[in-house]
Amino acid sequence: DTVKAVGDMIIQKREAEIVCLLHVQEQNIRAFVWVESALSRTVNAGKVLSTLLTFVEGQGGGSPHFAQGGGRKVENLALLWDGAEKAVASLVS
Repeated sequence: DTVKAVGDMIIQKREAEIVCLLHVQEQNIRAFVWVESALSRTVNAGKVLSTLLTFVEGQGGGSPHFAQGGGRKVENLALLWDGAEKAVASLVS
């Protein structure tokens, strides 16, 4: 999947410690979260994903380093964008 390849590349190049990417297709939102390996000892990608997906009534899972999932409430995409930074910041601090 192209979205996963982009996230993998960003993490491998150390351009970010946490990467959250979304893919909207028809009536479905796919979400992907990566957390840099060292940081994943304290920040779990699955928890970040779960927090984000609450905005779109979604679910997913994965490892401390990478998680993926989706939701069907595409109409709530703006809520996800608005709340994402705050939600991730609360998990990091």
